Amino acid sequence: MPAPVAGRARSRIFVNIAGAPKPTRSASFGHTLTQSRHFMQAGSTTAPKSRTSSCTRTLLVHTAVQWPQPSHASLTRMRMGDYGRLITPSGPPEIRTSSEEANELARTLHRLSHDNRNLLRRIVSLQDDERRDMARELHDELGPLLFGIRANAVGLLDSAPQPREKFEVSVQALLDSVEALQLANRRILDRLRPLYIQELGLEKSIHTLLQNARSRAPDLKLTSHIDPRLNDVEGLLSQTVYRVIQEGVTNVLRHANAGAMRVEAAIEGSQVAVEIYDDGIGFPADQPFGRGLTGMQERVRALGGTFGFHRDGDRTYVRCRLPVGV
Repeated sequence: MPAPVAGRARSRIFVNIAGAPKPTRSASFGHTLTQSRHFMQAGSTTAPKSRTSSCTRTLLVHTAVQWPQPSHASLTRMRMGDYGRLITPSGPPEIRTSSEEANELARTLHRLSHDNRNLLRRIVSLQDDERRDMARELHDELGPLLFGIRANAVGLLDSAPQPREKFEVSVQALLDSVEALQLANRRILDRLRPLYIQELGLEKSIHTLLQNARSRAPDLKLTSHIDPRLNDVEGLLSQTVYRVIQEGVTNVLRHANAGAMRVEAAIEGSQVAVEIYDDGIGFPADQPFGRGLTGMQERVRALGGTFGFHRDGDRTYVRCRLPVGV
């Protein structure tokens, strides 16, 4: 009997029986096989008397052969960016070869993803260093100059001769301008580098940020839940959590025209989870990310986290997750 000839999904097994009766179109496979078995058990060496008795009959048997395929779950994980778990090669040579090639591609993508993440972290670190230098210059240079202008204006007003009503108006306008510049300088310093994270801790720093937001938008109903354990988060991770909340809150204050906003930040297992949502007007469908949120997305990616910004019903959500041990 010849060996079976296997295909990818189905095989055909040929059983050659000398002189076996030819099955009719309506004959079942079981009936034909029974006829052939009886013919062989009889020990006959010649075919039955019929017009086809000298022919070699062929029984065609269809049987399903399920070759092992690369795991669908493994391929899905690779497509989603998880290159750590590889496919176990098995099955025929062509399937094994495809699995090994897919694994090699996954190793290459894993290496490139790791290098890209390290590069992004380096860029974020350099940006923080640059912000720190700029904040130091603004604090050390611009701050004293503004204070000097204010002090000189007050001294000039005190030494002005009587009557000085018109003179007072001009000096007061100058003092108001200096105060506005000082407030702007503080906001710029805060955005460049929140110097008080190390002194206050991340939780209290976020509360201070939210308190400032309430003072800027007194009509906005702003609620929050900030996990006290965030005070244990340090370094680049703490700055990133702060920046994400800062950018999300600023975005709502500037563009959302919202009546209510909620900010949540907590440690959940091995991740820091941040969520900000509001009931404002949302964002343009063709441009959901501005420059600020795009920068936050890149910053989060540099730390191996996820960042999302979407509209659900009448609310706009900013969600972020960051691994704790970075």
